[in-house]
Amino acid sequence: MVITEELLPEELRSGWREFVKGQVFWCPLQHPDETVLGAWWFERDFAWQENDIAIVHRLAGSYAYAWKALSKKERSWSKKIKTPTWWLVPVAIGAALCFPIRISAVAPVKVMAKDPVVVSAPIDGVIADVLVHPNQTVQAGTALFRYEDTNLRNQFLVAEKQLTVARAEQSQSVQAGFGDPQRKAEVPLKEAEVDLRHTELQYAKEMLNQVEVAAPQAGLLLYSDKSDWIGRPVTVGERIMEIADPKRIELRIDLPVADAIVLKEGAEALVFLNALALESFPATVVHASYHAEVLPGDVLAYRVTAQLTTQDPRIRIGWQGTAKVYGEQGPLAYLLLRRPLTALRQWVGW
Repeated sequence: MVITEELLPEELRSGWREFVKGQVFWCPLQHPDETVLGAWWFERDFAWQENDIAIVHRLAGSYAYAWKALSKKERSWSKKIKTPTWWLVPVAIGAALCFPIRISAVAPVKVMAKDPVVVSAPIDGVIADVLVHPNQTVQAGTALFRYEDTNLRNQFLVAEKQLTVARAEQSQSVQAGFGDPQRKAEVPLKEAEVDLRHTELQYAKEMLNQVEVAAPQAGLLLYSDKSDWIGRPVTVGERIMEIADPKRIELRIDLPVADAIVLKEGAEALVFLNALALESFPATVVHASYHAEVLPGDVLAYRVTAQLTTQDPRIRIGWQGTAKVYGEQGPLAYLLLRRPLTALRQWVGW
């Protein structure tokens, strides 16, 4: 039928004028068995003629018949699978949970230098200046940093003067001992004092020679920042810098205790670095610590050391990412229910 504004109730006419544009023809999609599957709504700018209505009516019957026929095929296909096989669902789920897979865990990873040379503080003092920028390649003997040397230089000068005085007193005692036996007995004491002052001078000189610390070998210099060390007091043995070979790297994986799995030396790992997000790198576990450590953020984790299977020159020291480590094989249920079972056992106490 053709629908016009006059056929509508008064309260619907405002909506008709707002949303409907043109001449409207409405036709139901009715099957020969009088089942209504849907309806057509047509709008056009010019009026509907009787021949147009007849064509649409004929097409509606054909489309409804085809729709019903295709729907019957789908329903007939669904009837074939409507057999009493509901018991197969839990069996399939149980079989899937028993499927053996490799147990794995995901943990953060960081690229570290392998066997770096540690540059520590040789003496107590205050660092006056750092002479080399971080991440710079240095040669053996390159000056790295310098201590504040005011006190050390004064100690050296004082020790030098004290040695001069001790030698003068010794010479005076030797000369006076020729005529005075009592003064002659003081000669061994003056000699011992000269030896003491000489030892103090050597010590002051040795300390002064350590004011400037040089690189023990060539490599890449690693430390935080100059501003972190200039003017900072340090003690003997305190770690300040590292010198590493950029070609010798290893991976440090911090495996949280909550995700810990059984790892053995030679276990496989897959590394995803943030700087190379579209690539993955196979690795091999070299060592896994027995004791967990508290990491920043109060996270208790095991330290796992891994080695890349194939070295890539693009990978730099300090890069971070995520590593997936693989343990022994186990059922899928263990991987999915490991954490819930652990929490349940802790709560139940069994």
